[in-house]
Amino acid sequence: MNSYFRTLLVGIVFATGACAMQDFSVSALEERIETTRKGDCSVILPGWKAADGPVSYRLFRHHFEFGVAIAPGFLGIDGARLIRTPRSDEDVQNYTRIVTTLFSAAVAENHMKWQFMEREDGVSTPESALALYEWCQQQNLFIRGHCVMWGVKRWQPQWLIDLPPEETKDRILGRMRQIQEVFSGKIDEWDLNNEMMHQDIFAEKLGLENGAAYFKWAKEIAPGMTFYVNEFGVLQGNEVDRYVAHIRELLANGAEIGGIGDQAHFHGPLPESEKLWEILDKLGSFGLPVKITEFDLAYKGMTEEAQADDLERFYRLCFAHPAVEGLYMWGFYENAHWRRNAALWNTDWTPRQAAQRLQRLLTEDWTTAGESELDKNELRFRGFYGQYKIRQGEREWTVTLTPQRRSAEAVPLWDAQ
Repeated sequence: MNSYFRTLLVGIVFATGACAMQDFSVSALEERIETTRKGDCSVILPGWKAADGPVSYRLFRHHFEFGVAIAPGFLGIDGARLIRTPRSDEDVQNYTRIVTTLFSAAVAENHMKWQFMEREDGVSTPESALALYEWCQQQNLFIRGHCVMWGVKRWQPQWLIDLPPEETKDRILGRMRQIQEVFSGKIDEWDLNNEMMHQDIFAEKLGLENGAAYFKWAKEIAPGMTFYVNEFGVLQGNEVDRYVAHIRELLANGAEIGGIGDQAHFHGPLPESEKLWEILDKLGSFGLPVKITEFDLAYKGMTEEAQADDLERFYRLCFAHPAVEGLYMWGFYENAHWRRNAALWNTDWTPRQAAQRLQRLLTEDWTTAGESELDKNELRFRGFYGQYKIRQGEREWTVTLTPQRRSAEAVPLWDAQ
């Protein structure tokens, strides 16, 4: 059975009731979260003994990708263009603290895009992108790649716009090789051709009917990488059926799509929960991972309370839906945000109500911590999937638990670095 029909079959099973839901109350969503994001876990601790005292456990990184787009200038990596005022040591400290204590994943806002890694024709400059990757590694943050290509004309450097058709394919293949050479084994998940359903100057030059060829070329060059489609106008618009048809066409033409991204830039109040769930069901019907890749929310007349209510509702819906594997906020600080009124922290670092809600969800409602006695050298507890620190006396070990790996052997913390 080829990949298209396999994912179609999975989608049919998914869409025929697996996610049917009528009650979108907080309690109903929390019940979904309890069954989808938590499990009965077992941790083996070689050499540890019950006689040595109780063992504490604490989740410090969710398996679910609670992600954020990073402006590297606020990490001291280089001068990010979105900085509107000079950054101080306090800015860097506050920015770093929020990223590392709240989020489990990251994405570069701009620094991994083609036009940033090759500002001048033929001059490769991956240093900033690599520096950001290294920083995320040090902070134990998963990082995804955004993006290999972006065929929307208004965002391209002139040299890319002016490429003659006969050179276009070779330059695309060169960009894919750049990604493979620089990031293989480091960042293995990428948005391939951002927003190509809406515009694709490369397809226009090459005479392509759809973008399936890009996926074939990318997998030939980088077989170990996973490539996503990524669009806007889906959760926050009326283009879900168009997007579904677009994905079906790509799959039917042999594209090996690794996941489905939706940008979720909301320019008005959040739609009804039932509508959002229905859209997520449609995206999930392919049996592929679904990720909210660029979430933010802002509109004229929006109050702090309305922003907080909508953010909390959106996070609950996405975390409860079994098809969704990540939710990436597109910035959080007013001085490093493309939509200032969508930020969660003000210029002076005072948190808005939405920031307070997010902190409560991620550090209080959706966390696991406790203390228990060992059964021989085994620790059992029920908790959210993710990375844990396990402590007994002066010893601190770490273990990663996932839906596929609920029982695992812990290792000393320094061995996990």
